[in-house]
Amino acid sequence: MNLLPMTYFIEVTKQRGISKAAESLQITQQTLSSHIAALEKELDCRLFVRRPKFRLTAEGELFLEYCEKFVGLDKSMREEFREMTGEIAGIVRVGISQTRSLILMPELITSFQKEYPRVKIYLSELANDELLSRIGDDELDIIIGDVSGERPDLETCELYREKMAVIIPKKPEYAPLAKALQETGDLRHLASWPMITNTRNDIVGRYISQVLLQNHIPPNIAAMSDIAGTCLRLCAEGVGVYLCPDLYIRYYRELEDKCITVPLPYSYAIHMAMRKTEKRAAAVERFAACLKEYEIT
Repeated sequence: MNLLPMTYFIEVTKQRGISKAAESLQITQQTLSSHIAALEKELDCRLFVRRPKFRLTAEGELFLEYCEKFVGLDKSMREEFREMTGEIAGIVRVGISQTRSLILMPELITSFQKEYPRVKIYLSELANDELLSRIGDDELDIIIGDVSGERPDLETCELYREKMAVIIPKKPEYAPLAKALQETGDLRHLASWPMITNTRNDIVGRYISQVLLQNHIPPNIAAMSDIAGTCLRLCAEGVGVYLCPDLYIRYYRELEDKCITVPLPYSYAIHMAMRKTEKRAAAVERFAACLKEYEIT
């Protein structure tokens, strides 16, 4: 049996239907339906029911188990042969937030692919909770984010710490706040000022909420976004102050002249995590090693 239809069937089960799977595979629905029909004819059974809601039949569940085994073995075999010839190739699926991806990945991937040109890096830029879910479902090889909770299925290490700062608009009306924070470092001065924050889906948003709670500051939220660039631009325009990692404002250098940065004595860890396994693809191992060696300042 050809492995290609098996790969297609796995994608149909992931996407819960033909149309989304065809879009993901970048083939026509007619082509995909033909492959599935040929499988059902060869196996002499129905593999899934389309209506009223997509579900695998008992035969489909069994066939999916074998598909995942066969496709996984084929992938492992090819990787081992490449390793025997000294060639590192393959795909590394990396999950990371959009802002960290913008800051870290371009330079890192460029450097990595100079040494390993046959390794492709597929980025999934998602919120932290979604990253944890997808690596748990084996849809990602590596994630970069907050993995501080108990996850016995993951192998983790701390990559770096993000140091927090208050970003204040360089506007006359905000001058008293900037002066007070620079002189005292007391966050309670923020209590009466409008704030911009990330949502709690984001690591930064959750950490900001904790810091404000610890300092008994009820947030006066003027705007909220998961995109750091949006928050920083709102801050630069005077919409409010923004608490975020100081590396964010250093990345958006065009905004530095429009804002005042006051460092804070708070930081949190950013981790790299991979699923625990007896054998891992060489391309994944090499990219993980590159991440650990990469100097993030």
